Amino acid sequence: MTIGSRLLELRKKKGLSQTALSQQLGINRSTYAEWETGRRRPELDSLIKLAGFYGTSTDFLLGIARTAPTAGRIDDMLANLPEEARKSVEEFIEFIQKRYSNP
Repeated sequence: MTIGSRLLELRKKKGLSQTALSQQLGINRSTYAEWETGRRRPELDSLIKLAGFYGTSTDFLLGIARTAPTAGRIDDMLANLPEEARKSVEEFIEFIQKRYSNP
């Protein structure tokens, strides 16, 4: 999968047109269209901006990582929990990490 096809897929998942997305990112629509079609590739600053906007990693956009990180989804799940509950989840994650880390 190319960076252009990943950008197209992510944009469609958000339900945005190229115009709407370009306005939100503050870039030219034709520039974004060229990224999606593969005629151009985003510069580093734009790549970082895209990853932040889509809640993914630059590695995923570049095709280095095969799956998008799920941190945003986890953050969404924790957002409505009280501080004490979030702390419990963090402690549980630390416990699991220690349990399954190499000795």
